[in-house]
Amino acid sequence: MKRKPLWGLAEIRPFLLESKLIEYETNFRKVPNFQVGVVASERLVTGQNPASAAGVGHKMVELIKNK
Repeated sequence: MKRKPLWGLAEIRPFLLESKLIEYETNFRKVPNFQVGVVASERLVTGQNPASAAGVGHKMVELIKNK
């Protein structure tokens, strides 16, 4: 599924990360633009965008407390 990049920068990049992650069949999860998207796997916590910053912080604190 191709989608039009939100910021119009696709022309100057060698590839879009999302496309490569899907191409290599990674465990890729996506949320709508500007929504919170937090994923944790053992000690790795990642967020999709700036809206996810607080959620990433909360998840990290949770993982540290449960260590």
